[in-house]
Amino acid sequence: MYPTRTRAAALAACLASLALATSCQQFFTSSLAAYLARDSYTIPADLPVDDAIELLEAAMAQGDSATAAALVTPLLAAATAASSDPASAAYNEAATALASAVVLSSGVGTAVTSMAQLFLAADEETDEAAMMETIADTISSVTLSDAEVDALSLIAENPPAGLGADDAYAAAVALVSNAFASTDTDINDIGSLTAEQTDAIAADPSMIAALSLIDYAGTVDSGESLIGSLLGGFDLSSFETTP
Repeated sequence: MYPTRTRAAALAACLASLALATSCQQFFTSSLAAYLARDSYTIPADLPVDDAIELLEAAMAQGDSATAAALVTPLLAAATAASSDPASAAYNEAATALASAVVLSSGVGTAVTSMAQLFLAADEETDEAAMMETIADTISSVTLSDAEVDALSLIAENPPAGLGADDAYAAAVALVSNAFASTDTDINDIGSLTAEQTDAIAADPSMIAALSLIDYAGTVDSGESLIGSLLGGFDLSSFETTP
């Protein structure tokens, strides 16, 4: 339900005064503030993790990618601050939420859902090559902001204990897309890349992070992840580098 014009004006005035108040963040986490966050309020960069998680849960329930995107900054700041001790509860809480925020904000969650639907609908009459091309196009449609790349790179370096296989695989999909985009290559050409293209993609930080997340996901995947099965259709072994 949308507020009436009179009520909207009153809320706008209220928001203006709250922007200067120390109690602003408490107000921000209310259900009403969630509405305002999507339309006219900037989420503070130092928003406490508990408040950020509360907003993220609401955003996930509503499929609100805009709010999730705004939450990347405070969650990344919190996870980075706690990353000196990646085994800590503070890092696990912030980084796990950060992964979920990026999966929603980047659109990769929607993309992998579309991919999974194609996968589940396939039968013996399905043109596998055409299906894989569609999946590749879907992966390519995912884009990441600089902050989202930084977030997933941090998570790949130190996967939090709460990171599940599906979120790890989804994050990897987003990073693979970013690696191909950064090197101006088409993922549909994965089977016919030149040695120079392959080396450039393998050296891209996003691909390195993606492979790390895929390795991690494999350790926690019980074999039930559809995203893991979909990624299995793409041979990424040529991009692996020897330490």
